[in-house]
Amino acid sequence: MSNRSPSTEVDLDAWLAGSDAAGVRLGSALRQPETAKAVLGRLLLEEALRVELRSRRGPRLLRLAVSSMLAAGLIAALVMAGWSSLNAVPVVELAGDGAQAWRAGKPVGGPLQVGDEVRGSGARIALSDGTSIALDGPSTVAIAALNRSALEFVLADGAVAVDAAYQPGGRELRISTTAATVRVVGTSFTVTRWPGGSTVAVTSGRVVVEPADGAPQRFLGPGDSWHSGLPRPLHRLAEPVTFDGIGTWRDLGALPAIPDGVTFQVQARAEAQARGTRLVGTGNGPWQLNISLVQWDGNLVLQVKQPGSPGDAVAESQLEARDVVRPGSWAVYEATITADGEARIMRDGEVVATGRLVAPVHLPRIHAWVGRSFYDDPYWKGEIRDLRIYPRALTLTESRDALAGFASP
Repeated sequence: MSNRSPSTEVDLDAWLAGSDAAGVRLGSALRQPETAKAVLGRLLLEEALRVELRSRRGPRLLRLAVSSMLAAGLIAALVMAGWSSLNAVPVVELAGDGAQAWRAGKPVGGPLQVGDEVRGSGARIALSDGTSIALDGPSTVAIAALNRSALEFVLADGAVAVDAAYQPGGRELRISTTAATVRVVGTSFTVTRWPGGSTVAVTSGRVVVEPADGAPQRFLGPGDSWHSGLPRPLHRLAEPVTFDGIGTWRDLGALPAIPDGVTFQVQARAEAQARGTRLVGTGNGPWQLNISLVQWDGNLVLQVKQPGSPGDAVAESQLEARDVVRPGSWAVYEATITADGEARIMRDGEVVATGRLVAPVHLPRIHAWVGRSFYDDPYWKGEIRDLRIYPRALTLTESRDALAGFASP
């Protein structure tokens, strides 16, 4: 039986002894035709040998036993018995570094059950059918259903990467958030939830997304994605940082191509009037695809500086909102620019300036700097409690919805 691995041999023996868990594992192996053929061959041979030993009548009876089993449909009986066992509810275990599981407020170990919550960056929920649900970053997943018709996991916050084994007929694997439920038979995908929205992205296979708001179902294939509510911020500075105006700054990393514009949101308190200091800006260096939100005395300025058209050294334009920065006072500032250059500045949810700027080049930016300019300008001085960069221009409604996600200073 060279087509079977040692683990398949062990699972087969355990299944024959009555183990449902071994039957589930065996089901994954039986999806390989050569393995299925070898396993069935062993079952037929063992049954035939038992008949021969009882009769003591030699090879001829062995051939007759095999023939009679085929005629009586023993293959069908064995297959049906196998699928009955393979349809058993998978055993759910906790794995991975940093993994924690909680039941009724207390830590638990061993097999997981309905009602348990799994937390922790690096945690993984492992099902005995081969399905894996890996938690990405600080995330929380609750087990909502484990039965023959449904395996359901609720993502309370954070993100998960799911590698789903094929589910037998009549049973669904479901990953739910407050925004939608993802139904899957067998595929790889990710689900991300954050305050204000959720995203589903499919790597392989197909899934069905059922939005919680009653919108039509969406069928997603490889490379497809779906999102609800606000997009997830591409970059976020989610902890208070004091900028001393001398040398304190942060680099949040690269910004990919922005075919749909970009939005900056900053919850900040300036300590003094300043001329030309950057709260946040993206680009590849001076005059290299710069989009910046600048404090200039009490004014707030959205600037675009980038290489110009042939014959022009640079293209530069800016939108200014006057008298909106008040030193010592907290506010949430927003600057948005669309792919075609329509720009908007907001303070605490109110539009304070609109205009049309140079359309930003869609190419990626290497840096997203906070508190520092790409030019020989002073560093910004003040405190930032929360900063978000969205990889598209938010609508006015989305901007005001996002405002609710900022904690009071």
